[in-house]
Amino acid sequence: MGCNGGYTGRTLQYVTDQPGIVGEADYPYRAGDSYPCSFTKSNVRAIIRGYYTVNPGEDNLETVTASVGPISVSMYINRNFQLYQGGVFYDPSCSSTAIGRHAVLVVGYGSSPSNYWLVKNSWSSGWGEEGYIRMAKDSDNMCGIASEAVFPRV
Repeated sequence: MGCNGGYTGRTLQYVTDQPGIVGEADYPYRAGDSYPCSFTKSNVRAIIRGYYTVNPGEDNLETVTASVGPISVSMYINRNFQLYQGGVFYDPSCSSTAIGRHAVLVVGYGSSPSNYWLVKNSWSSGWGEEGYIRMAKDSDNMCGIASEAVFPRV
């Protein structure tokens, strides 16, 4: 769905159905919906054989993140998320004031100064904490971070 968002599961299914996925250097992200696809099979960097869906809930996301590694999630974002500059992001209104859903990558979690998810965003290293955000963890599924999570089957 271009810049209007999409679904992480459908994205991984698309990659499964293709002969693979190319690297970002060969196929950089461009904001907009009017760019033609330019897949080149000789530039394939990875092949996946499907994907797994994580059962909703922060406990499940924590278990899978610890045992599998980075997990793709689709979460609600609002203006406060867009303006994030640092610290542990806590905004109980983010789901009700959402401007949409956004796909990000949960790469880990920590507990200082409070429990948080370490999340990689795609908005460049100039956003947030060098391209990352620390999202409040164990806070009633902040922004729906643990509601739609998937990871590839390689």
